[in-house]
Amino acid sequence: MVIKKYSKSKNGGERLSPNFTVREFACKDGTDLILIDDELVNLLQQVRDHFQVPVTVNSAYRTAAYNAKIGGVKNSQHVLGMAADIVVKDVTPIAVAQYAEYLGAKGIGLYSDFVHLDTRKGAKSRWINKGKEVAVSGFPGYQEPQAPAAPAAKDSLSIEIYDGSGELVTALQGRLDGGTTWAPLRQVAEALKATVIFDQETIRIIAP
Repeated sequence: MVIKKYSKSKNGGERLSPNFTVREFACKDGTDLILIDDELVNLLQQVRDHFQVPVTVNSAYRTAAYNAKIGGVKNSQHVLGMAADIVVKDVTPIAVAQYAEYLGAKGIGLYSDFVHLDTRKGAKSRWINKGKEVAVSGFPGYQEPQAPAAPAAKDSLSIEIYDGSGELVTALQGRLDGGTTWAPLRQVAEALKATVIFDQETIRIIAP
C-alpha cells in the first residue's frame, strides 16, 4: 500500500493503470491536491478487467472539509485517498460487491446505485446503504466460471474401408477421443494392401 500525492493541474491526465487517470480521483470541490492509494487503483482495475465495461468513479479522494460538507463519516477512507465510490456500466451494484468480496477488498459498502470500495488497514468492513453493518462474510455469491468439460471419450468407433468401386473391404475398430478419431494404422494399410514400415523417426506407408 503506497499513498501518493498528485496535482490535478499538473498530473491530471497521467495514467495510473490501463483504464484510470489521476483526475478521476480528484476531490469534487476542485482542490488541486489528490491522494491516491496504488492498491485502490489496482482493485478498481481488476473490477474493470473482469466486467470489461467502463467503471465510473463517482467519488474518490475528499478533503476533510468537503467530506464534512457532504455528510461523510469523520474517519472516512476517502480523506486518506483509500476509497472510491464506483458505478460499473450495466452491472448491478450487488454483482460488483460480490466480485469485490471474491477479490478480498477490505471495505465494501453496497448502495442502491453504486458500490463503495476501500483499502483500509485492519479488519474488513461491510455495510449496506447508510452505514448499516452486516456480517464480515459480506457479499458472497461470485463463483469463477467453470471451464467446459471435455467431450467424453468413446471406447469404440466403427471404421469402414471401401475400395475404388465402392465395395466394403473391411471394418475396423477405432475410437473417438476429444474430437480426434484414432484408427489402427497398420490394419488400415493392410486392408488397402499397403506396407507399413516403422523406424525410430518416421512411419512410411508404401502403396501396392
